[in-house]
Amino acid sequence: MNSLYEDREHRIWITIWGGGICRLNEDADQFIYYPWPYKEGVMRMIQDKEHAYFWVGTWRGGIIKFNPSCKEEEMFTVPQQWNSGDERDCAILYMVQDDVKGYLWATTVNGLLVYKYENDALISVEQDLMGVKKNQMLDQLIKDRSGNIWVAGCNVPSFIVSFSKGIVTHTVQPVQQSSRHIATFLAVCHDDEPNVFWLFQERHRLYLYNLQTEQLEYNIHSSLQLTNNNLGAVFLMKKSRQRGCWVACHDSERIYLMQQEHMKMFVADYVDLPESSTPKSFYEDEDHVLWIGSEKDLYLYDMKSRTLKIMVKGIGLVTNIEKGEGNSVILSVRKTTNESVIYKFKNGREVWKYDFKYDCTAIATIENSSIWLGTRQGQLFHLDNEGRIEEMTNTCGLNGDAINGLLVDKYNHLWIQTKQKLIELDVNSLSFGSYYANESAVRLFYFFLIHTPNCLQVI
Repeated sequence: MNSLYEDREHRIWITIWGGGICRLNEDADQFIYYPWPYKEGVMRMIQDKEHAYFWVGTWRGGIIKFNPSCKEEEMFTVPQQWNSGDERDCAILYMVQDDVKGYLWATTVNGLLVYKYENDALISVEQDLMGVKKNQMLDQLIKDRSGNIWVAGCNVPSFIVSFSKGIVTHTVQPVQQSSRHIATFLAVCHDDEPNVFWLFQERHRLYLYNLQTEQLEYNIHSSLQLTNNNLGAVFLMKKSRQRGCWVACHDSERIYLMQQEHMKMFVADYVDLPESSTPKSFYEDEDHVLWIGSEKDLYLYDMKSRTLKIMVKGIGLVTNIEKGEGNSVILSVRKTTNESVIYKFKNGREVWKYDFKYDCTAIATIENSSIWLGTRQGQLFHLDNEGRIEEMTNTCGLNGDAINGLLVDKYNHLWIQTKQKLIELDVNSLSFGSYYANESAVRLFYFFLIHTPNCLQVI
């Protein structure tokens, strides 16, 4: 269930992400289902302020007109055409209809839309947006008694659209400033150039940032014309051995190789997985072959020939792919909610596998070829080359929080990441140190290590 809505006749409606729309029949104590004819998920619905029909916001399908009094084949109609090449323009989050002009307002992942309904069509009235910026994710919409529209920003400033004054004001910006909320960086990767980092800000966009000069770049200069200047919701970035970093986004079959020259970002290469197969993990080996794990298959992408082939079909959900000793590759596959299988591949073939009775969330290997495994249940295990496994949870101060990441530094120390703590473990002496987030609101989503001549940076 995605949302609840009560219409003017006090009927209760339910929108279901993958199932469409239902109405509660209170007398029969059951739901009446209205078959949904589109593949796009339903986000929410509102009733037109003057008519009995409804407006339905969808995820990447725009706004649908729904008239339950019509025949089944005529209930749903699409009253607008999308001219934008950016599908985030039609990913509807909230809708409201104002009381001054009767316009239909909708927030999307990419900004604010305003329409008037004439001659069975939704017509854009962007001139009434009064300079509201595009390319920013907005959230909830509320209309006040004066007819103004309050727009909540998602990690961007909120604002008010006033028809009477004909201006946009940011009255609520001081509230945002006083809350000291800073949008979370969900993915981070260092570039080949010193002091340059790739950053993805939650629900926003990919940035290139120079730590020394504080220069910030977000425009993607690409002749491929694939990105609409924004890749989407990045969830995974990894350094490329060639140059730049590999980037994967939610709800996309594509992986991008991002590079930069003189702080100008561009798409150097991209990989398209088969339809309905989205990347969940990847790793570039020493031969410049990108290993890609999806929810069911394992792929290999040869960067030299730019060819993709399937390595193992039906292997399962590949959650981690990491470097093993030599030119080997270690990966974990989730079989059930609480069980995984650890695989080792070498020279293009499977060498061994180990049935792991836990949900593996992180993998790291030490120079002596031993493998360390972190779990969603907050446990740490050591797996040696003979297939013997030992739990090491109690040796390093873990408290049951899920292990989100494992990394090995140049001193062969194992770094363990949980939601509010980093643990540095000397795997030889089994001594450890802990580094805590000093505020309860701080969460550690992602980290990596940078070795400099005088220190080790944990980011």
